[in-house]
Amino acid sequence: MNGISWNCRGLGRSRAVLELTEMVKKHSPWFVFLMETRAKDKFLKNLCRKLDLKNLFIVPRNNTGGGLALFWKKGIKLKVQSSSPSHIDAVVNPGVDDAWRVTGFYGNPVTANREHSWALLKHLCLQMNLPWLCVGDFNEIAKAGEKMGGAPRRERQMREFRGALDFCGFRDLGFVGSPFTWCNNQFDGVVTWIRLDRGVASSSWSQKFPSVRVHHISGSLSDHCPLWICSDNENVRFYKRDRPFRFEVIWMKDDRCERVIKAAWEDPHLDNPMNSLATKIEASPSNFECILQGIQRKVTPSMNLELTKEYTALEVEVALRQMKPISAPGPDGMPPIFFKNYWSSVGHDVISATLSALNSGSIPPNINQTFISLIPKTKSPETAKDF
Repeated sequence: MNGISWNCRGLGRSRAVLELTEMVKKHSPWFVFLMETRAKDKFLKNLCRKLDLKNLFIVPRNNTGGGLALFWKKGIKLKVQSSSPSHIDAVVNPGVDDAWRVTGFYGNPVTANREHSWALLKHLCLQMNLPWLCVGDFNEIAKAGEKMGGAPRRERQMREFRGALDFCGFRDLGFVGSPFTWCNNQFDGVVTWIRLDRGVASSSWSQKFPSVRVHHISGSLSDHCPLWICSDNENVRFYKRDRPFRFEVIWMKDDRCERVIKAAWEDPHLDNPMNSLATKIEASPSNFECILQGIQRKVTPSMNLELTKEYTALEVEVALRQMKPISAPGPDGMPPIFFKNYWSSVGHDVISATLSALNSGSIPPNINQTFISLIPKTKSPETAKDF
């Protein structure tokens, strides 16, 4: 299972086409559902060939606005059942026991007309009884926490949306990535972030595709971020086999995360690698007295005492608090937010390891390992001097 849903806010700019092309090349989706294409049919047919997706169903734009498009790969047996300016409803593998349903949905952007969207969704629910996936820009949120900034959403609006989802038997598929999918980009005023785009599915569809996750992937052009709906096997294929481990902040929302960390930290068979290595490594003694005798001292005894005093646990904690929560982690994959959030479990070992290295002057070689990213000086670098 692998698909993309995106409110692209117009495909008239070459940057939009380039971004979509790169997205399709990177994720190799079975289908792509686009909203607000604002494009002519001829343009979309040419785009279909460019994306190498072979099949296309178009809901024409209205004057210069709106427009929906559903692309799908060669070899995917898909039949469109119905469409409107707000949806494209299709069946995958029609006529066989393995059939399932996918609907690309676009909620009415006008609040007063949103009730028509929910009526349409309920109508679609009654048309057939198949495992059902519905993705798109619903232009609404299900709870207050899905919006940050701006005027609060009216409870009635959210309740009506939840009612439509419940009527259809939909369960929210959740997400991986940023909690919001739309931003008004008013960074010089009141910035508003909302989760308008989502994937929902019936319980029978979730049982059919139990490992599917909805990823909020970055989209630089539209004010909506694209959704990448994929099963774990596709996700593993996308992330390279040797990709370094990274602690994901989203894991902290799972109650089991802290239990796993505590269990790992309290494992009696584990030992802090820095402590164990630091005790085995001794600094090589060197005698520089004969060289230093001829140099006039500038550091007074009191200054030297201050400079050579041992580091303290408080200094370690202060340094950690000053770090940005999600700054680039090293090879261990753990950003500062991991240590800050689970300090009660990991703090003692971190302080012991840090003070052992700082106060002894002995640092195991693996502690200084890091990643280096080369920044090219030229458009097409070929040799080391081009970086």
